[in-house]
Amino acid sequence: MAYNNSKGPREFGDLKNEEDTDTQLDWDYDYIGLKTGGTTRLVISGSVVGIGTTTPDTAAMLNISKDVDSEFVALKLTNESDAADTTGKVSIQFDLEDSSGNTVDAGKITVEKESGYTSDPPTQDSSMVFATSLNGTLGTSMTLDSQSKLTLEGEIEVKKDSSFGATGQS
Repeated sequence: MAYNNSKGPREFGDLKNEEDTDTQLDWDYDYIGLKTGGTTRLVISGSVVGIGTTTPDTAAMLNISKDVDSEFVALKLTNESDAADTTGKVSIQFDLEDSSGNTVDAGKITVEKESGYTSDPPTQDSSMVFATSLNGTLGTSMTLDSQSKLTLEGEIEVKKDSSFGATGQS
């Protein structure tokens, strides 16, 4: 395994597993592809990453693609906390940079346990909490609980031509 001891730039072709030729690293100019089963699964091309695509869109840092005629779960986040209480949460956070180059919390979607979350299904209820930033501080804007109850914080503004309610009244 010469590459373990190699220093500096080297010219290598693609690396293939001697015992499994369907598994390899594929190099090209500004491109690395990881193949398994003879299919490219992961690509780093320039400054973008592609999973399930060999040509990731440069408009996004991460591209995830799969050809399915059913629900496609592109991202799955799991908090493996098995505590029988409400401490386990999982979130997606969105940050924006200010004019001084500082990263500021801008929004967050969190899924929280509503109760103990034991192995008994009646204890496995969750809520989705949506947070937005006001003056640089995240605060809860909206919560959707396991009973489909939606709680909005603050004022509600209804725009022209909007409708709501079970009867579609405006």
